[in-house]
This record gives sequence, structure tokens and C-alpha cells, in this order.
Amino acid sequence: MLCLVEVPAKYRTVTERKLIKAASTVETTIPGKFKTVTRTVVDQPASTRAVAIPAEYGIITKKVVKTEARTVTTAIPATHSTVTRQEEVSPSQTAWASVLCDYNATPNVVRKMQTALKDKGHYGGPIDGIIGSQTRAGIRSYQNQAGVRSDILTMDSARKLGLAI
Repeated sequence: MLCLVEVPAKYRTVTERKLIKAASTVETTIPGKFKTVTRTVVDQPASTRAVAIPAEYGIITKKVVKTEARTVTTAIPATHSTVTRQEEVSPSQTAWASVLCDYNATPNVVRKMQTALKDKGHYGGPIDGIIGSQTRAGIRSYQNQAGVRSDILTMDSARKLGLAI
């Protein structure tokens, strides 16, 4: 029996690192340091003549380099951020598939399916013969292993579970 089944789009999460700011080098010039030194120096040395001429003195102000100018290079590391986005792997589609239709899903068949899913570790709900949200989650979990992304049981999956329908 074939039923029309909506197959959802497939997505995968892609994580990539994007460069926000590249590594760079900043060159900073640090100016030299100066200090004012005041001292008294002889402007004209004393000399000897028949007439004594006194020496003349003056004040000279100088700037003296205390520390030479230099360049300091500082490495600045690159800055990154992580960007996560979802990317469509395949579009959603409608396809005909052989699945367990509503008229085949009797309470007895559903109980057998729930028991088989529970035995395989895909169902943790009650064995009540009702296809509810827990049963759909178990079907989806079981079929995801085979690459079928649906919560409607395919006939192939039913056979693999040991259901004779």
C-alpha cells in the first residue's frame, strides 16, 4: 500500500571561524627624555697682565638627553569569532512511500511496534497501542539510523522490526 508522505528538508549545522581583525604590528615612537641642567662655567678665563682683569662669569642652560629615543614594537594577535549557521542539505519534498497507513495501524499492530521499538532502545513510553508523541519520537529515532527522517513508519522499517503487516 502506498501513501503520500511529506519528507522534511535536511539541515546540517556548519561552524566556521571568521577573521574579524587580522594580526598586525603597531610601531610606537617613544620620544627621548630631556632634563635641564644649570651650571656655572667660565665665560672668559682669567689672564695675567700688568693690570689684573677679573674673570667674567655667565650662566648657560643646556638640555641633556637622559634617555635616547627608541622604537618599541608590540605584536597584536588576530581576533576571531565563531559563527554558526544552518545550511539546507536537501530540500523538503513530497514522495510516495510504502508506509504503515492509518487503516493498518490497529492497536494490536501498534503494541507490537512499541514493544519492538522498546526492545531496540528507541521507545520509553507505555505499550498502549496508541500512536502518540512518544511513539512518533521512537519511530523517528529508529528510522534516523537508516537515514529516513520521518516519524511515519516505513514498511521497510516495519519488516526490520519484525512486524508482519
